[in-house]
Amino acid sequence: MLIADSAVTRPETARTRSSNTSFGEASIKEGGKSVTESALKIRYLPMDCAFTFAGEVSLGNDVENLLRQLLTDGMPPADALRRSLISVTPLKNPNDLQCILAWHDGTSPQLSSFNTHNDGRIANNQDVVQIGSMPDDYKVVVKLIAEARNYEAYGADEALAIFITLCQSFGANNYLLESGVGGVFSGVALSKNERVYHPDIAYVFITPNSINASRQQSPNKVEMRYVGIRNEVQCVCTDLADDSGSQRYYFANTDSNEIDHESRLNQAIESFETDVTNFKPSFFVVFNTQLQNVAIINIKNNSNKDNIIFKRQESDNDKKVNFEISMSDHISKIVFSNQRLFHYQPEDGQ
Repeated sequence: MLIADSAVTRPETARTRSSNTSFGEASIKEGGKSVTESALKIRYLPMDCAFTFAGEVSLGNDVENLLRQLLTDGMPPADALRRSLISVTPLKNPNDLQCILAWHDGTSPQLSSFNTHNDGRIANNQDVVQIGSMPDDYKVVVKLIAEARNYEAYGADEALAIFITLCQSFGANNYLLESGVGGVFSGVALSKNERVYHPDIAYVFITPNSINASRQQSPNKVEMRYVGIRNEVQCVCTDLADDSGSQRYYFANTDSNEIDHESRLNQAIESFETDVTNFKPSFFVVFNTQLQNVAIINIKNNSNKDNIIFKRQESDNDKKVNFEISMSDHISKIVFSNQRLFHYQPEDGQ
């Protein structure tokens, strides 16, 4: 599996957007740089490979383009990565580029990485590999959870949902854009017979009700995001009550100058809009923003079909779209419980 965020750090320009990400994080535009949500960082390559990188975008794109050519010519993935890196190494700065290439050789998943420890080395890995600027405490949590279970028993889509949700929860509870990490997270899984992006996920953010100044209980505040990938385009709907399409975020994993970029983007938007209207996610993810609890519900599993129910209704009078969510007692106990099913505390106690 590869999991990646969508935040990109660039030199600040007059054209740099300063709007929020699709998950409500305020984009950064200061100190000569900007951090905005603008890329699907996982790239599909020939021979059923997947590639991602951190660092200078131009260097990563150069390596990707050469990789694509060499893989198309039939060069084995590990050899293709080594050959592709010759053109950009040695690096001027150790932080200029880190990258990962993943594939399945028909027997087992394979992973080659470059410069993961800022040492300029290429490594063949069987362990958890993390690149980029995610804070160390979160990297420890990812590794702990990755090693806690055998995720092969879950199936690719469920394992992807678990790890994407884990990473997305970091940004939901903390302002990670200051570290250059954030926006919507995506993932891809590689197996012997398939290579798949993550399934559609509906995120439900619940801020529990509280007692206001007049001693009256206010209702739970609920926000939703519908996330999916179409034609290698990341798609996010941030307002399911808005049918105008204005509350949508789209970004592809290719340069806007690519020949079929515009047609691929339009096809992705059309497909995603249809699925948002029909609203049939594969997974519901429910966040309690106060307790920081998370419940992941696999809707495709029939035993879960009554654990969460979503109703979308259009009003004939004011043309507004309303939605209602109800959860089973079992899910509610998880979301609103003070009990910690998994808890990690850094050694320094912070």
